[in-house]
Amino acid sequence: METEGGDRRMGTRELPNSSAAPSLARAFVADTLCTNDLERLSETVVLLTSEAVTNAVRHAHSPSVVTIDKVAGGVRVTVSDHGSGTVKLKYPEPTTPSGGRGLLIIDRMSTRWGVERSAEGNDVWFEVELDD
Repeated sequence: METEGGDRRMGTRELPNSSAAPSLARAFVADTLCTNDLERLSETVVLLTSEAVTNAVRHAHSPSVVTIDKVAGGVRVTVSDHGSGTVKLKYPEPTTPSGGRGLLIIDRMSTRWGVERSAEGNDVWFEVELDD
């Protein structure tokens, strides 16, 4: 299926508002990348998806949807939720207890990322390029 801009939709998965959502998302992304001969991206894309879905569970308190698209040069993953809050990149101190680093990890490991606000909530997306 072609999407806007000529991207190709590889898959979409609805996730519950539960602690199981990140695990379900990781399995979905790994399977989708493998099915599309993109397993070389799996380690990074699975980790970043897990971070985005964990944020949706912790902060939006809503079900979410993970969408994977093949884009020029790589893949784009979007995690959509029904949260009403603002998604902001934080820079916690190294001594800060665990947590609060999800978007920082996405920022550092993705090729590019962003947040789009809609009437339904937030769409956090990131892209990872293929290494030639």
